Amino acid sequence: MTDRNSDTNERLIPVAPQPNSSLNTRGIKTTFGLVGLILLTAFLSSTLTAWLAANESFRWSPRETVNITSTSQPEGVAVVEKVADSVVSINTETTRYDWFGRQAVAAGAGSGFVVSRDGYIITNNHVVENADTVVITTTADKQYVAKVIETDAASDLALLKVDGVVSLEPAELGDSSELKVGETVYAVGNALGRYPNSVTQGIVSGLGRPITAVGSGLRGSLQEFEDLIQTDAAINSGNSGGPLVNGRGQVVGINTAVAGQAQNIGFSVPISRAQELIERVES
Repeated sequence: MTDRNSDTNERLIPVAPQPNSSLNTRGIKTTFGLVGLILLTAFLSSTLTAWLAANESFRWSPRETVNITSTSQPEGVAVVEKVADSVVSINTETTRYDWFGRQAVAAGAGSGFVVSRDGYIITNNHVVENADTVVITTTADKQYVAKVIETDAASDLALLKVDGVVSLEPAELGDSSELKVGETVYAVGNALGRYPNSVTQGIVSGLGRPITAVGSGLRGSLQEFEDLIQTDAAINSGNSGGPLVNGRGQVVGINTAVAGQAQNIGFSVPISRAQELIERVES
């Protein structure tokens, strides 16, 4: 008979399983593989960082959409920068005689813009009419004596020529037939004959406007104009002959008159008229 009491004081000790040599080998390999992967990742990361530092122009931004408007300068600034070097100030001297035959020299001022590198310039006819001398001044403060080559009094336009130049900056001419009411425009000119390249902004207020303008001089003759561009961009004395420019920096009109009894009602001759004058001279 077996005495169970003899076993009551014995403690059962669990037997640890024998290690599996194949499993140990696999674990070691896995550990070394992870360590190797970490080291490789660190190496590639440091190499890429060093390469990017040496190539600062490189920027990797996948699927990034660039907003051109937010990074570009305002429209008005771009327009002025494009056209500014083509705008000139015009100063004239005209010999006049009073009722007693006494001689006097009258000074006048206006604006114009270059249309060719070899010195052709557009302005208003009333700016240079009867002038004995015409002097233009560029934005670089260079002065040239200009000759009146051709005029179109019916459109209040004149074409001037400066001899001996080949590097004036011509303005880009636009298409006045494409203008729309409400379109933004800029008037540039020698305001009051004292502030060259003054810029005002407005819109096209109307198209095809007829006006009756009062001429300068003692007689104060009246002149009828048809098909003018109306704008609320401020046009001051001295702005006459300067360009009216669209949002692309193209000349679409020549500033010519302002309604003295109103506010912000000015008028410009469509650039198509000036193009006809230029073609007439070239033919």
